[in-house]
Amino acid sequence: MGRGSLSIGKIYGISINLHYSWFLIVALMAWSLAIGYFPAQIPGKNEALYWLMGVLAALLLFASVLLHELSHSIVAIKNRIKVESITLFFFGGVAQVHEDGFNAAKELKVAIAGPLASFALALIFFLVSKVSMAYVSSVLAYVAGINLVLGIFNLIPGFPLDGGRVFRAILWWKLKDLNKATYYAAQAGKVCAVLLIITGVMGYFAGRIDLWYILLGLFLYSVANSSYSQTVLGSILKKVKVKDIMMKKFRTLDAGSSVLKADFKKVISSDQWIYPVKAGRKIIGVVSQEAIEKAKVSGRKAKIGDIATPIAKVKSVTPDDDCMKAYELMAMQGMEILPVMGKGKAIGIVKAATISEILSIENAKKRK
Repeated sequence: MGRGSLSIGKIYGISINLHYSWFLIVALMAWSLAIGYFPAQIPGKNEALYWLMGVLAALLLFASVLLHELSHSIVAIKNRIKVESITLFFFGGVAQVHEDGFNAAKELKVAIAGPLASFALALIFFLVSKVSMAYVSSVLAYVAGINLVLGIFNLIPGFPLDGGRVFRAILWWKLKDLNKATYYAAQAGKVCAVLLIITGVMGYFAGRIDLWYILLGLFLYSVANSSYSQTVLGSILKKVKVKDIMMKKFRTLDAGSSVLKADFKKVISSDQWIYPVKAGRKIIGVVSQEAIEKAKVSGRKAKIGDIATPIAKVKSVTPDDDCMKAYELMAMQGMEILPVMGKGKAIGIVKAATISEILSIENAKKRK
């Protein structure tokens, strides 16, 4: 589960998470529909009914977004691509798909699955709305319309939208170069984002409140930019194995040691500032110098093991994993080091600083 998210279960082995911003957008959407859209569609009814319709429509819409992301994920799994999680958030949903084993054909299949699912849902909701009572029909017709818009919008050829991924897959197939394909698709994504922002600004001067277009445009521009950087990052780090950069000699701390007696004078100049914590010969967690110093300042009488992050909550890598996996796990957990496990025990650590050095060296080579 990512930071800032709540796990609500698993589907097909995929962790389903709700980012905290999801609750905000569901509440805003339900409120907007309850006080504006549905009273205009079916005037003169009870306020409680409008709220019920608003909440139902908002939940059905996000259930549709979940099915949209699940369609991507299921196609990915069928193509032997690992899917870690799906997270619903303010702007919709995102599936965390591991791109190991990806090629242009697989990307095309995975990308197109989402819009096709949205079009199918639009048709289903529309047909069911025709045989439902008035209140339910109005809700289903609204959700059908939004699914249709969602499907069309996602076909816009700007990365990281689904249409942008289709565009990248075609470029990848033609150019045989993922970095170049991503660059051009991301540039198209930026153009789409700028057009959304311009639409929002023009709407404002025309007397409409189109803040949503501006926010979505800013979000897409940022993600298009970071997506290209992430692809370039992967092209570098996937070539380097963890075993090539891991520290085999590292200091550990004893879980039974007192926090108040912990002394880092001998290692304060060292670049290792996060430590595996051992109970006997077993690694039970990790702890940072910062966490220990905070415990000292508070005067807390605790053992090192009491303030350590349990090993069960710390993802690990193996010597044969590539550095991109290590980088992604560190980013996901907000950690600066990861334990390297081999034969059931910690045999080393890999540091974010070392990965940063690799990237700096590669960037320096490119500048030459």
